[in-house]
Amino acid sequence: RVLAPHAGLLEYWIGRHRGYAWLIRRHRVRIAPVPGAHRLAVAVRALRQALTARARTVPGESLRERMARIGAADAQAQALERTLGAQLLPPVAALRGLKRLYVVLDGPLFGVPIAGLQPAGANAPLNFERLLDACEAFAAARGVSRVFAGVNVARHDAYRRMLARGFRTEIQGVMMNRDNDPGYNRPD
Repeated sequence: RVLAPHAGLLEYWIGRHRGYAWLIRRHRVRIAPVPGAHRLAVAVRALRQALTARARTVPGESLRERMARIGAADAQAQALERTLGAQLLPPVAALRGLKRLYVVLDGPLFGVPIAGLQPAGANAPLNFERLLDACEAFAAARGVSRVFAGVNVARHDAYRRMLARGFRTEIQGVMMNRDNDPGYNRPD
């Protein structure tokens, strides 16, 4: 009775060799095993290093070397986010209907950007296509002849998908992140 109808609680307990995640909804509880502290610590450390690669300066590194290092770190971060998401988050189907999810972390999970993890079954390109379909259908139903939408051109896949649908750049902006902190504004 404490949780609202469309809210859930995701709580973790991480032991040395194994852990558990509880997804608690108003009328049901789902329990799933998750990796233990040692395995998670290794993956979390690697993710943090990948996410902070942009903030590191390597003495004597050329611009080309820096861009290659950051590109590799971004790719590694995305792969780790998918892997950790599949290990730690409930499948997308279990999250359906939730409008709010409260997360209680434990052990090596503190400091993990949970919002960046991708649950098993997540399909960002397909979801983006569905979003564009819905926006276009809504505009057509209202008799709107022109749809304005914004996308960061650094999100190459999303930008290409919009161009393929006939969207064109009309207004260009510049995004500045606070002190270029790591973890912000990474590609798809």
